[in-house]
Amino acid sequence: MTIIEIFDNEMFNNIISSLMIKNDRVVYITDESKDISKHIADFQHLFEMRSENIEINVIKVRYDSFQSVYETLENALLKLMDIDDEIIFNVNGGKDILLICIGMLKMKYQFKLFYIDKDCNKICFENQKDINNCVICDDVKLSVRENIILNGGDIVDYINESNEMFHWNFTKGFVDDINTMWLIYQRNIEIWNREIGFMQQFYDKETSKLYGKANSIMDTLVDYKILKKEDDKVYSFKNRQIREFLMKVGNLLELFVCTSASVIRDDNGIKFFDDVRVGVNIDWDGIYHDVKDEIKDTKNEIDVMLMKNNIPVFISCKSGDLNTEELYKLNTVAERFGGSRAKKVLLISDFSKKGASRSYFLQRAIDMDIYVETDVHNYSKETMMDFLVDIFNKKVDFYEEK
Repeated sequence: MTIIEIFDNEMFNNIISSLMIKNDRVVYITDESKDISKHIADFQHLFEMRSENIEINVIKVRYDSFQSVYETLENALLKLMDIDDEIIFNVNGGKDILLICIGMLKMKYQFKLFYIDKDCNKICFENQKDINNCVICDDVKLSVRENIILNGGDIVDYINESNEMFHWNFTKGFVDDINTMWLIYQRNIEIWNREIGFMQQFYDKETSKLYGKANSIMDTLVDYKILKKEDDKVYSFKNRQIREFLMKVGNLLELFVCTSASVIRDDNGIKFFDDVRVGVNIDWDGIYHDVKDEIKDTKNEIDVMLMKNNIPVFISCKSGDLNTEELYKLNTVAERFGGSRAKKVLLISDFSKKGASRSYFLQRAIDMDIYVETDVHNYSKETMMDFLVDIFNKKVDFYEEK
């Protein structure tokens, strides 16, 4: 089976048909002035990751005349008919001239037309009996990494195959420790960041221990057996994950959000989010460049990324005050790797802006369609879970105008 698609600026729209309908090849119709070779490589990468053996071809048309479009499509169609007797056209979107030509060719060659109903994510054929000839998968769920690859990038530690990057293992014990430290943080919001910063100055990389006089937060962590007091001024960590956790102040909010998202279930006991990732270090072109290369890697880290029904959620977590540059960074990365479908969220604990400065910051966020939630240090785990679910209360269109 061959699917013919109209190439879309929203990358998700270009691959969903091929993931829902079992096919041998997909052919994209695009303006001849566009170079979509990088996108084609990204689509191929995604198909291969999913063990889909799909051949990809391109039909380039000139929109300078009706006859030009019609003849280009007809010539390409005749070649495809020589190798495949099952050709279907996806007519979601596209320029009017293109859709008219497809309609005229349909009358002549009797191929099948279909579209995807954006309200129910369902394949709809002109004659619904035609769907019986297709193998349909109506439960396509992209992961965080697949979404990034689809939009031209990749996650750094997959690109350079490095084992140097630390990966969290969310065991029950570690999640319990995160929840415990969140409660400690809530009771000590004004001093947590400062005293954790002091504690980090006591750290010795060679021995992986802390050397110095304990402050109140360290004493509390000892009481909860998260730190172990070995001597009057020598402290060790419960395990490596705790050490990694405490060596960066911002880890607490990020991991609290991540673990809250990961335990949410729907009414049927199914995980609410399809994928949850923390500390997503994105390489913009998905290609590893050696330090000697003239081209340098462009990278951005997103604190937490979620996927729900193929909609990406980009979450930036900040403790304390911040400037509008954080809004621009979040907006840029989300638009690049999520397009118009992306949801953008900024979570702030202990937000200290007042008056006009606060109003300006929040208005800039509204202008960028970024949802800002302040003072999240007051949130319980249940409150955070409810907030993350509420992100999806607003209806979202899966298929934008082409």
